[in-house]
Amino acid sequence: MEPSSTWSPCLPTWTPSRGRETSESDTALATGIAQQSLDDLIRVEPAWLDC
Repeated sequence: MEPSSTWSPCLPTWTPSRGRETSESDTALATGIAQQSLDDLIRVEPAWLDC
């Protein structure tokens, strides 16, 4: 029996579509979101972090 997939092919609305020129503020927003996601991940101290 295969595990159910929780991945969705739909992207969040804040992601730019391909072919669209990104501005400096768009890049800064995406960078901030990525940094916050990494910070949140480290703060919960997942068990696999010590591997």
